Amino acid sequence: MAVEKTLQFLRETGKLKLQRRKGWTQRGVPSAESISDHCWRTALIALLAAKQLKADAGKAVSMALLHDVPEARAGDIPFLSEWKGKARPGHRQKLEAKAARGLFGLLPAGRKYEKLWKEFEHGKSIEAKIARDADQLEMALQALEYERRYPKLKKRLRAPPAFLESVGERLQLPWFKRLLRSLEKGGRTALKSHRSK
Repeated sequence: MAVEKTLQFLRETGKLKLQRRKGWTQRGVPSAESISDHCWRTALIALLAAKQLKADAGKAVSMALLHDVPEARAGDIPFLSEWKGKARPGHRQKLEAKAARGLFGLLPAGRKYEKLWKEFEHGKSIEAKIARDADQLEMALQALEYERRYPKLKKRLRAPPAFLESVGERLQLPWFKRLLRSLEKGGRTALKSHRSK
């Protein structure tokens, strides 16, 4: 029984490899990244940050890998939807909490994973802050990569709420803020050099 439920969990979460991130598709990005693409680089950023900040890397990476798992059932409801009033405030959180209970409930150690997911959502521990900031920084990196790849979409990518500005407001840890400042500076330089080619 546990084996079948584990396989069900893996099959359901495998959908994240196919689900495109709606924040990008709503802004017209063709072939937008999948949710699992985003989670992979978020986990990598969390690993690097945890080592730099002397935190529990395994815990931070686990949170980064698990943070969007509920979207396999709840779907991707981007921040933009709540900002534009297309989704009720708190609607996404309720849907994701229900999906987290259901999905993690399939696993023998499901309570442990759900607890990690909740810790990420609350954002209090250093590892949760690292994983949450990694989530935001990954989005900023992706925004600049899309600007570079699709220059005609720059206006749509920068339209309110612009990804880089909203990321800057949500970052908590100085290490990430320094990276974002460098990324913004380097991103503009890279965009200028890309246009001059």
